[in-house]
Amino acid sequence: RFQISDIPEMQQINLECLQENYSLRYWQSHILQWPETSYVATIDNKVVGYIMGKVEDNHGHITSVAVKSIYRGLGIASNLLRQVHISMRDCYKVKYCTLHVRYFNDAAQHLYEISTGYLEKELDIGYFADGEDAWKMTCRFENLDEFGIPIKKQTE
Repeated sequence: RFQISDIPEMQQINLECLQENYSLRYWQSHILQWPETSYVATIDNKVVGYIMGKVEDNHGHITSVAVKSIYRGLGIASNLLRQVHISMRDCYKVKYCTLHVRYFNDAAQHLYEISTGYLEKELDIGYFADGEDAWKMTCRFENLDEFGIPIKKQTE
């Protein structure tokens, strides 16, 4: 889980990786309100990625997930998502989680669909502050194993 002291490194990653940025007060409020659904990934005691999740309206939602570009492709984002899914399922007893991803961010969509089980998509017109459309994606926890890994369906 992340600590208040991790926020400056998380903010830096956020600025480097994403167009959506948050105030210090927002980061602090988030960790206090949903401590079980926010984590950092570290290498050599340096934060290289983070995830912030929350629970709203009886389901989980991923507020933000980012990994420094030089550490992408190592499974860090997938592992962060799986950990949050497990926490949401076990601590809050929710059945699914949603997130929004930019319409043209194919790499992130692939990660969410293939690696972490976000199989449902619906278009959310003008979702982002800059007016870009988003895909609202949903991961149903019934389709994950106990470790948060998508269950492969048997083909007949």
